[in-house]
Amino acid sequence: MNQLTPEGSSIINQLAQRYHFSFDAVCSLLQSVINGNGSMAQFNHPEFGGSGQWMRGGMIMVGDMFNNQLKRPVRQVDVLVI
Repeated sequence: MNQLTPEGSSIINQLAQRYHFSFDAVCSLLQSVINGNGSMAQFNHPEFGGSGQWMRGGMIMVGDMFNNQLKRPVRQVDVLVI
């Protein structure tokens, strides 16, 4: 990923704090969304239950597929980073 601007780092940090994820985890989602051209993301981070996918339109899968408490904040962060 390209270097984040100070403003970009601040936004990532705010999202991380709001949804109780690490800065690294949110950066991982951002990179996944960038790689998917803003319409999908495939990610793999321990804070998200391992590997998972997100697609614009509402589909989300996390490593612990029945963990809805984890899906909600991942969905919110993914939507906000696009």
